[in-house]
Amino acid sequence: MTYHCGDVIPVSTVVSIDNCGGVTTTPSHVDTHKLLETVPGEVITRNWTSSDCSQNIGEAQETILMLDKCDFIVNEPFSGVGVNVAIRVTNNDANEDDILDSVKIKVKIDDETYTGDIRGVFFDLVSGSAAKIGDIDGSDHVTSSHVEEDQVDRLANDVTMKGGGKNAHVFDVGVEIGTRGKSKDDIQSVEFVVHGISTDDIDDDFGSFGIRLTSVGAGRDREQSSKLSGSTSCCRASNLQQV
Repeated sequence: MTYHCGDVIPVSTVVSIDNCGGVTTTPSHVDTHKLLETVPGEVITRNWTSSDCSQNIGEAQETILMLDKCDFIVNEPFSGVGVNVAIRVTNNDANEDDILDSVKIKVKIDDETYTGDIRGVFFDLVSGSAAKIGDIDGSDHVTSSHVEEDQVDRLANDVTMKGGGKNAHVFDVGVEIGTRGKSKDDIQSVEFVVHGISTDDIDDDFGSFGIRLTSVGAGRDREQSSKLSGSTSCCRASNLQQV
């Protein structure tokens, strides 16, 4: 089952049957499962106890794994053509100390009309998280990267988020993808890993992601470019409700 931010996880339906009849099944600690206190990767355990008219007892255990997956579309152009770009942000497995300390970011052009060459991925973090970032790797398409809180809007001559009549599109992190022009590489999908952070460190304000596309167009006509921005829809502990 999949639930979204703000959803209340319902109590499962459990059926117990025996020859005596009159079976009563109850879960333990349902009213104390505070999802506000959970983090992605944590396992919630519910113990179910069944008893019949002869006071025979049966027990079973239910486990609920909390996963954090962010799927959203960036398509607001402040320069150039509007193109739907799908982004997925997920936590990698916890480290040996059970700490979530890296995220996987997948960027894919998902548009029925236009395509383009992905040249830059920019994003914001919650305040202070930029200092935690380590390596950015996991793909041969990652050419360079730069991390500096509220200072990143350009990585190369053609990998810039400046434009649209103002220079307000600055980010904390920028990742250059591939090389200039589509003759050497023409990238419509890329996936990379950012070490040192979890999805809780991704800022969810509007415009928290920026995408730089070159060679944008339809069919063979790809002479345009795009600078896009959009917001995340990440689930995190502060957005979850109590069961």
